[in-house]
Amino acid sequence: MTNNTNDTMKLNDIRIIGESNIGEGPFGLVRILGEANAQDDLVCRELRVTGEVKAGKNLTCQNARIVGEVEIRGGCTIQTATIIGEMEVGGNCMAQNASVIGEVKVAGDWQSSMADVRGRLSVKGQCASETITVQGSLNVEGLLNFDLAEIISNHPSRIQELGGRRIVVRKPKMDWKRLWIIPPNPFRIVILEAQSIEADDIDIDYTTAAVVRGSRVRIGENCRIGKVEYSESLIVENGADIGEREKTVDGYSSHQTNCHRHK
Repeated sequence: MTNNTNDTMKLNDIRIIGESNIGEGPFGLVRILGEANAQDDLVCRELRVTGEVKAGKNLTCQNARIVGEVEIRGGCTIQTATIIGEMEVGGNCMAQNASVIGEVKVAGDWQSSMADVRGRLSVKGQCASETITVQGSLNVEGLLNFDLAEIISNHPSRIQELGGRRIVVRKPKMDWKRLWIIPPNPFRIVILEAQSIEADDIDIDYTTAAVVRGSRVRIGENCRIGKVEYSESLIVENGADIGEREKTVDGYSSHQTNCHRHK
């Protein structure tokens, strides 16, 4: 089967209402209102799902809007993806621009340029995104690599390692319009749990980590950090607990305990 979805090709559109199988593509627009099953690869320019769809192998498309449930036994490559509901990927997932309102589980690696997570994104492997914004929960068993990462949430994210340019971790202001997505739990006090965090600019609250390394570092409210290494500046707010602090030279070592403390 060809994976070519070039705009110069004349591709047939298909529309499924109810239950049906999807034959061999590639297709132009695939619209599903109900339940559909593709035994092999599903290749199309645009995928619109209201209901359920299963792909026996891989999914390749330019644009996907999913309202419901999607199961992909292989990997997926999507330029623009909007997922409102549930999506499970058995391999790697590459989504150039992704919006998640619901839950996405990836058994392999995740790669994107921009990701907006307002539900839950779980990645078994590595996760790489130039910009990632989390207003729900992000779980990564490997490394999260980023240019900018913002975790503004009432709910815990667990990431083994984080590395990038700038990271911000905050509790959000109360937004009653978003409570239906993931209702806040007032008893949770850890937003981010990680083994190590490394970035040029680090600005975190409600974070537990063994090691934090950065150039300009702020450790805020309810943080529990085993060791902080910083090369330029360190600000520690009241309510933060740091086991060890080290001022580094030439990247990330000269022992020092001085830092700025805000009241």
